[in-house]
Amino acid sequence: MMRNQEAHDPCAGAWRVLRARPRQALLGGVAPYRGIEVAFGGPRSRLEMPTGLATLVFGFGDPLRIFPAVGGGRADAVQAASIVSVPHTNAHMGTHTGNVRALEVTLTPPAAARVLGVPLTEFTRPIHALADVMGADAALLLEQLTEAADWAQRFALLDRFLARRLDEAPPCPPAVAWLWRRLNAVPGPRVRELCAELEWSERQLRRRFTQHVGITPKQVAVVARLQRALRLEATGVALADIAHAAGYHDHAHMDHAFTALTGLTPSAYRARRQASGTPDLLADRVPARVTGLPLTP
Repeated sequence: MMRNQEAHDPCAGAWRVLRARPRQALLGGVAPYRGIEVAFGGPRSRLEMPTGLATLVFGFGDPLRIFPAVGGGRADAVQAASIVSVPHTNAHMGTHTGNVRALEVTLTPPAAARVLGVPLTEFTRPIHALADVMGADAALLLEQLTEAADWAQRFALLDRFLARRLDEAPPCPPAVAWLWRRLNAVPGPRVRELCAELEWSERQLRRRFTQHVGITPKQVAVVARLQRALRLEATGVALADIAHAAGYHDHAHMDHAFTALTGLTPSAYRARRQASGTPDLLADRVPARVTGLPLTP
């Protein structure tokens, strides 16, 4: 099923997003597909939040430019129309010329490792050009997507591609998939509790988990806690009430963690969100996650 969403920007531009569900067998590891057509009157930027997920972008238009918002800068930018983003802990800044056409899909880390055919521990940084990771397979799919007659055909091509890659790859160990779900649950469990349930040492858990997810269990828990805070903030909850509800020790703990991951204090982030005029950050790329914040031109 394909759904269409359109909007118009007050600064003489417009965007269109088309969504389609993956086939039943892919649900749980693959989020709905998004076809994006952006035609603004000039450059745009967006603060991209860590989500704990992986994203593939197949671009048919101008390139995206993405660089760390925390712990790096523009010198570390990746510029490409098609990119891979693997799980990471720090926010990034994404910019584009104002003209973008792309097909995007978000994957759970276990699904991403199988689709990419590479252990996620082998990635040296969070963002890569798609061609550098998937080579000829990605090039062939991108050619087919570019030549497709319409978005429905593009969604079908991507669906078949992902199903084939997942069918050909060894499955993720059930214990790792279970761990990933538990770490993203509310309330989030402590790692030592999970070790006790599995009868694994913390070292065993970290090694087995990281191979398939790319970041450690504790890093997944840190990102999951940030996402809980972002979801609460998006619904207008008072900042003073978010810390405990999101799982932080206190407000100071939330301020420190939020700033370390996003480069903004919670109050500065709220001010940016309100200035952006974005109506609903929860109606974004992935259900129940805040994936980014459009910034004012």
